[in-house]
Amino acid sequence: MTRIAASEWIYENIETTINLKLDTNGDLETLHVPYGYGQTVTIDEPFEYTFTPKSSDPIYAIQIDHVLAVPATDEIHTLIVNVKDAETDESVFSSAVQLPFNSNSDPRGEDYQIPIAGMPTLSPDKEYKVVFSTDA
Repeated sequence: MTRIAASEWIYENIETTINLKLDTNGDLETLHVPYGYGQTVTIDEPFEYTFTPKSSDPIYAIQIDHVLAVPATDEIHTLIVNVKDAETDESVFSSAVQLPFNSNSDPRGEDYQIPIAGMPTLSPDKEYKVVFSTDA
């Protein structure tokens, strides 16, 4: 196995911090979104990632591991997820979750799954951009 093949296997099989959950005819599949350790999302600096889906499967949720407000308090914050057509910048769907994003059971922050209403289907022949932003 080459290093390239090994890297491709890791990318396809090991979940990252942010994962788009797809429903592929009743089977669950994950599209991994690379996200740097310690990277932050603020009002002024949203996180953006461009991707092309491998198939036209509906997205039912977005799983985000270790979300933590800084400083960690019990104040409610809004995390907004918006998937846009990369070419036109038009929103395909968006969702939000309002929580304190504190570290009650894990010092790195809690894990959250954001359900996607209507389970939109993305086209495998298009590029999309997922944008994470916040109100704080």
